[in-house]
Amino acid sequence: MTERHTTTVLLVDDHPLMRKGLLALLESEAEIAVVGEAGDGQEAIDQVKALSPDVVVMDISMLNINGIEATRRILAKAPETRIIALSIHAERRFVDEMLRAGASACILKESVPEELIQAIHSVMRGEPFLTTSILGTAISGYRETTDEASEDGAAAGFILQTKLYRPSSPSDLVPRTRVLERLEAGRVRPLTLVSAPAGYGKSILISSWLETRGDWPSAWFSLDQDDSNLRQFLDYFVAAVQSVFPQACAQTQDLVSASQLPPLPTLVASLGNDLSEIDRPFILVLDDYYRIDAESPVNDLLHQLLAHPPIPLHLIIISR
Repeated sequence: MTERHTTTVLLVDDHPLMRKGLLALLESEAEIAVVGEAGDGQEAIDQVKALSPDVVVMDISMLNINGIEATRRILAKAPETRIIALSIHAERRFVDEMLRAGASACILKESVPEELIQAIHSVMRGEPFLTTSILGTAISGYRETTDEASEDGAAAGFILQTKLYRPSSPSDLVPRTRVLERLEAGRVRPLTLVSAPAGYGKSILISSWLETRGDWPSAWFSLDQDDSNLRQFLDYFVAAVQSVFPQACAQTQDLVSASQLPPLPTLVASLGNDLSEIDRPFILVLDDYYRIDAESPVNDLLHQLLAHPPIPLHLIIISR
């Protein structure tokens, strides 16, 4: 039998009653153990050094060293620690600063009973977590930024349409029955990876298979090195989806069009929500994925998106 891991938690808040309430809530969870408390940012930094908790539940607004600065300092010394930010308000600037400092989740204090335990489990799986109201506020704020940029005459991202074209299949193509059967069986999963050296016919194989898949619409995105840029990648990702579903991903498109790109957890949550709203299953192919730099945030985006995959999406990645 596999032994279950107990998640250790440090509670940080300058209000003792708030810490007491959090402690009472978490004590009822068999797989969560509160190992310490702190009343300010400096004490939190010291406690993390002494106790090495898995998760720190961190109040944003505290005297002296606030939660944002404490998060930066903690993650500089202990980058494996997960930080869950607690806020009394959902203003975009506080959320952005906390996420950019490295927090894995942000929840409102008024939402704690319903969402704190869910947030702890999410961050321990490596997934971001945002309270719905916080996500909504962040998106609204970036929409305003987008509108301002439009009024100032800022240009939208240019889309080279040929990158969204699926390669045509040659007339003398020899069917690869066994491989096609495996592709067909894999449709029930969120991801199919097709990997082989150059010249093995990977793109032609997938293209010829999609020609027979009239029941599921499909979109194609051929990547190049510039698509390691997260904004450009999302521009093309959204454009590919919209080539099949023109009204899809409007919320994410607003965020990507803003003058400043939101933190990654906001983008992941928005894109996941947008894709989940599509009313039928579809296939999206990312061709030549080997061109994406290993350090690109595009990899993190897809990893987090596939941690809780949108049900309508079947993603195919073609790479060397």
